[in-house]
Amino acid sequence: MSESTKTTSNEAENGNKSKPLLAEVISREQYLNALEIIDNYHRQNSTVVSKPIFKSMFNLKKGDFVECKKIHQQSTNTITLGKKYEVVEVSEQDSYRELFYIIDDKGNRRSYFCKNSQFSAV
Repeated sequence: MSESTKTTSNEAENGNKSKPLLAEVISREQYLNALEIIDNYHRQNSTVVSKPIFKSMFNLKKGDFVECKKIHQQSTNTITLGKKYEVVEVSEQDSYRELFYIIDDKGNRRSYFCKNSQFSAV
């Protein structure tokens, strides 16, 4: 048995040079450059898409601030939409109801449940 010593070429069987059998190889420099471009793309998108993280109303402490986002009918004359109020006290009425206290626009101390939809923590 004799083995062929014929040199092989990167061609398909019937001499078709348009479809090479081996993929083109890129250099390490080209590869690292492509990785840098992809990394920059992801960093750019992460800074653009990131949203602010809001503090939970259930983690309020004395000295924190809450912002009035909407006004319920019973609060129309005591708080102002968009105004920030300092939390002067936080307490638990029972295990399911946490309260926070603010000083309203008339100078009165008022309590609100932490789940109250009028406020958001800032």
